[in-house]
Amino acid sequence: MSPSTAVPFVGLVPKGRPHKESEINIVELAEALSHLGNDVTVYVSDAFLPEIPMKPKANLHVEYLPTLFKWIFSPGMLPFTPALFDRIREGGYDIVMSSNLFDWGAIVSTLASIGGKSRVVIWQEVDSYSSSATARLAQYLFYHTFGRLLGGLVDGFVSRTTVAEAFLINMGISHSKLLGVIPTGVNTDVYRPLGNNETSIRKRLNISDGSQVVTCVSTLYQDRGLDLLITAMREVVDEIPEAMLIIRGRGPLKAKLNALINDLGLEQNISILGDYFSREEMCALLNISEVALVIFRFYGFFPFAALESFACGKPVISASERTVRGLKDIIKDGTTGYLVGYDAKDISRKLTFLLKNPTLCREMGRNALELCRATLDMRIVAKRFDDLFRSRL
Repeated sequence: MSPSTAVPFVGLVPKGRPHKESEINIVELAEALSHLGNDVTVYVSDAFLPEIPMKPKANLHVEYLPTLFKWIFSPGMLPFTPALFDRIREGGYDIVMSSNLFDWGAIVSTLASIGGKSRVVIWQEVDSYSSSATARLAQYLFYHTFGRLLGGLVDGFVSRTTVAEAFLINMGISHSKLLGVIPTGVNTDVYRPLGNNETSIRKRLNISDGSQVVTCVSTLYQDRGLDLLITAMREVVDEIPEAMLIIRGRGPLKAKLNALINDLGLEQNISILGDYFSREEMCALLNISEVALVIFRFYGFFPFAALESFACGKPVISASERTVRGLKDIIKDGTTGYLVGYDAKDISRKLTFLLKNPTLCREMGRNALELCRATLDMRIVAKRFDDLFRSRL
């Protein structure tokens, strides 16, 4: 049996076009599924047409669909690709998997599969209502009206986190439709411990061997709370002068954040890097770090940065204004990292503690790596989906 699978791709890439097609997370999952004997087609919004396409591969096809009304529906959140309806309707797929009940991809895929042989599976990532009052109202009305009807047509829901599963239950989705929790995966062939091979990245970034590096991979937008992180670093540096924070990301707040860094006298301790980094360079950056930080005010999707840090054997400190939600599935407080409140003193206290206790920091990093290899490796995630498709659907 070689199931054919369509994976409508919704809202899983960073702001801007991906550099390489092969590096899109959902494409990596599709490729891993194809290696298990499945014929997989991935449909992606053309707003995310990559700079470098992937070489043709057996059993794997990626197609970019025209995206309409981009000024109304953000392609990064709700890409409107009506051509998906005909692709699903005519594709003859055994399984159609889409993400999040609220997304256009899920709505179109479900409606297109009515009366056909395709089984529709929603891989739910969203685990709470939006922070925007308007979006929150729209979500609430959708989930409690059309969403419930749509949920009745779906063959099953796989949740990325336990909190996402609880969210579906609260929305009225029947327990009989819940197929379990399968997390987002990470490519552990790319993100991995590199041992002591750190010289080139330190030289490129002008980081001395004595510096204790902390990394935060983030877009530079207001919802990410980087101003709070920079403020927390002032207290960390007061106790550990050799502490250095590397913020890797792009966005409209770079000038404002640099001004804050200057005001706090942290020019020698914090760098914001906006240049393109290959994944291999990102892996090297994580490897020279003691700790990785994930911070946000409101964030609806699971942050890949936490997975990539775990894969490199680094503990993660996560801070959020709201509940930590899905991150608590992998960040075991005091074991693989720390979950702290959205407070500069909380962040600085835990970060200082780990930097002053390198043995404990390395032990937590090993725990994070073990957890990643056991549950988050892309091949393991693909195998779990393959087993599910063959046994339950």
